[in-house]
Amino acid sequence: MAASIAVSIDIRAKRFDGATGLLFDGLTLDVAEGEVLALVGPSGVGKSTLLRMIAGLDTDFEGRITVFGQGADEAGPPGFVFQDPRLLPWLGAAENIRAVSPATTLDEAISLLGEMGLAGYETTLPGNLSGGMQRRVALARALAVQPQLLLLDEPFVSIDRKLVRELHEVIGRIAEQRRPTMILVSHDPEDAARLADRIIQLQGRPARIIAETRVDIARADRDPSRVLGIVAELEARADV
Repeated sequence: MAASIAVSIDIRAKRFDGATGLLFDGLTLDVAEGEVLALVGPSGVGKSTLLRMIAGLDTDFEGRITVFGQGADEAGPPGFVFQDPRLLPWLGAAENIRAVSPATTLDEAISLLGEMGLAGYETTLPGNLSGGMQRRVALARALAVQPQLLLLDEPFVSIDRKLVRELHEVIGRIAEQRRPTMILVSHDPEDAARLADRIIQLQGRPARIIAETRVDIARADRDPSRVLGIVAELEARADV
């Protein structure tokens, strides 16, 4: 049986105020329920803007985006992990989660932090957490709303590759165990190669889809050589 469509994108036109050209012009894309989709491409191509449109935060465009059959601005809130963790500096890790999701109990917040590998850091202030740990708190906060849709906007930017790979493992477990529909934005093809079921490459202005790559290898089986092979394929297509 074919998977249900979780997100349907049909953008006829999108431009920024004062800009002469279009950012998107006739962009269409469907995301299946439970799929991990990666959007990759150079900085400025519109990846983060598209994510905000899917989240219903940017409604200034011609066309329609639906999330589980509802308009993006009418659907329930997605889990959203921004480039900047956006943690409240005066609250500990658990209370940062509860500040966004007051219905989350303290025990539930502590459990989420444990799932992120942060057991014992419940009362630690953001300023005393490393950049990678702050990203994990932000991810736990996004999961607190129990989202069907999880949006990740450059979640690995500005942290070293060792911490990135640890975060890859965390997000991979979420994909396998919780099974949300996930859309990941990254400028680094390695992130997509390690995590995505399908990779969409965007390029140009207006942005267009230049390639679509399906990754049929289980995430647990993507050893370094296989990841490098996928990255090489993506880089070759970007050069076409």
